[in-house]
Amino acid sequence: MAEPEGTFLVFDANADPRGAGTPLGAIFRFDPATGATALVACDPLFRDPVRGCFAEDGLVLFVDANADPEGRGPDAAGRGQNATGGGAIFSLDRATGEVRVLAVPAAFVNPVCILRAP
Repeated sequence: MAEPEGTFLVFDANADPRGAGTPLGAIFRFDPATGATALVACDPLFRDPVRGCFAEDGLVLFVDANADPEGRGPDAAGRGQNATGGGAIFSLDRATGEVRVLAVPAAFVNPVCILRAP
């Protein structure tokens, strides 16, 4: 996901940058000018952060395909992924790395994309 500053946010669904022993997923910043990457966010509520978009207020909204922040277990279809939930919508403050849960719809099964409509 391109940032206005010329860097990119990279959503890694299976990263374990904090050494939790299980892939939680993480969001990194990539600078193409230097090739450097830096951790932006890795939250214990993550399971598979997959794609984001900018909100009007500058925050990044993103979906996590298998997050289960409310502890409901397998998704409404009874399938789940890796014994987790149906997914959730989060926000990310790019400057601070603060992550917030915005929505955990019971109807979600495996959301993989969020886009801002024109």
